Amino acid sequence: MANEITNLYEELEEELNVSQTDVDIVLNAIDKKIKWYGKKINNPKYKAIVPIKTKALNNLKAQISDNPDVIKQHAATYAEITRQKHLEQEKVVFDQNDVSKPTKVYGIDFGTTYSSIAFVDEFGKPVTVLNQFNSPVTPSVVYFEPGYSVNVGDVAKEALAVEPELVCSDVKLQLGKEDYVFSAHGTDYRLETVIALILSKLVKDANEVLEEKVKDVVIAYPVYFGLEEKVAISNAAKIAGLNVVNAILEPVAAAYSYGLLDNDAPKTVLIYDLGGVSFDVTIVKTMNGQAEIVATGGDHNLGGKDWDDAIREYTINTYCEQTGESSDSVYDDSEAMGDLKLKAEMAKKQLTLKETAIIRLNGEKIELSVEQFENLTANLLQSSIDKTRNTMNEAAAKGITHYDKILLVGGSTLMPQVKKRLEQGFPYTEIGFCDPCEVIARGAAIYGKQMFHSNKEEGDSIVSLVPVLSKGIALSTLHDMDNFILHNVFVKNTPLPCAKMIHTKTICENQKTICLGIYDHDYTRTSTDMIAHMSFLVSKTIQLPKPLPINSPIDILVQVNENGLLADINIIDVLNDDVIIVKPELDSTH
Repeated sequence: MANEITNLYEELEEELNVSQTDVDIVLNAIDKKIKWYGKKINNPKYKAIVPIKTKALNNLKAQISDNPDVIKQHAATYAEITRQKHLEQEKVVFDQNDVSKPTKVYGIDFGTTYSSIAFVDEFGKPVTVLNQFNSPVTPSVVYFEPGYSVNVGDVAKEALAVEPELVCSDVKLQLGKEDYVFSAHGTDYRLETVIALILSKLVKDANEVLEEKVKDVVIAYPVYFGLEEKVAISNAAKIAGLNVVNAILEPVAAAYSYGLLDNDAPKTVLIYDLGGVSFDVTIVKTMNGQAEIVATGGDHNLGGKDWDDAIREYTINTYCEQTGESSDSVYDDSEAMGDLKLKAEMAKKQLTLKETAIIRLNGEKIELSVEQFENLTANLLQSSIDKTRNTMNEAAAKGITHYDKILLVGGSTLMPQVKKRLEQGFPYTEIGFCDPCEVIARGAAIYGKQMFHSNKEEGDSIVSLVPVLSKGIALSTLHDMDNFILHNVFVKNTPLPCAKMIHTKTICENQKTICLGIYDHDYTRTSTDMIAHMSFLVSKTIQLPKPLPINSPIDILVQVNENGLLADINIIDVLNDDVIIVKPELDSTH
């Protein structure tokens, strides 16, 4: 009996939240398991054990119903065991100043649509580890299949065609959202848990291929990530049993991988990163072992999926024209749409190699030529070019007008139309193109190796980085809605860390409070015209130490740390030399 209960809790750990003592919930979990085995009766793999398992589970159900205290006793024991495991995990703490040197550091690119892992071999060459399907990238997709099994990667992605409601994808987009959960089979899975499953898959495949334990890693992250997103990734890595020795910006990792940081010669590179769901432009200037991010831009809602969606829409429209069927009936069929999502992506890949792709929808054959595809998506590509030029204009305001190279990063840059369009738009700049799906993981691995195994006598060095704000910060001070003063504190692409003193004053007699409004914006100049570009974040009403007369001077010190996060805000009553410390308590968006 005890062993049966133990096995049940171990098998359904997530579903029962480890220490679940509600008898009805436990019994319901057993019923689900019985039904799951019942569906496997004709499966040769399970046929022999179905009667045995079903009988054991029914006996267990009866015994628990008669003696619910057994569940409580076991839950308490199991919870304590789990607590001890967590305590052991918490001992793995990232400390950049740790003097211990890992024997090998792996680089991880946790992508929105695909992820990869790499290392530097004994010859100093960065190598991407192939997964079980002999691919250098693994889909960042998790499938919570019936029966409480979990699949990650290619198998999970294929499940979009049959059970899309049980498939969790694009999880990277949810980072920074504390309340995000994915629900499957009545169980809510936290963000870190889902990410940990993806990282565990990468590590499992690497362990099997390399026949060694993967532990110490450097994880790459986008420029726009703040501390909260980085912490979520780090926590997920710990759950997966990894030790995050450091993190690196994705564009800097790409520069490492392309070999642009191998010498001290000054150069300026533009990194054009078109991924599965987002587009990032980063301009990096390197000189004397230092990398400075000059400007960032892009569109977090533009990526390869938009090209897929264009193919999918074309397919549905053509299908309806050929069959006379209503498009609503196609869109309402979740399984057909999930299947078409996979076929659209496959067609996109086929059109990188040949002139025509064939897509089948409900048995109907639809042809799509390269020319048609490029016409369908020309506006998407042009949007990326426009965003690129906008970022270049921001860099030009800082004196950057010449580019040594444009680096292509992200799987969507494999589409021939991308390189062709960039060559047309920037004919005098060299286009760097080499394994764009793998460069970030490889660059992270190179950085990890140099961190712990650099040889100063041979001239090895670690590139230091000057990051910038990916969004500007504005501050409003007001007594009431009729008395509103807006201060543009920092513009986008301000080097980090940064600080600025804002001078304001009280606006009424015996003023007792001051209200702060905090905004972010994409405006790049100091003019207050940026109000159309602002997004409200939070407001704070601050009680002054004592009432102040009208026109009393108030100084506000705003500071942003090296991670792009607001530090404590100091409100200074100049007349009385009083200082009030205000904690912004913002989600990390910068």
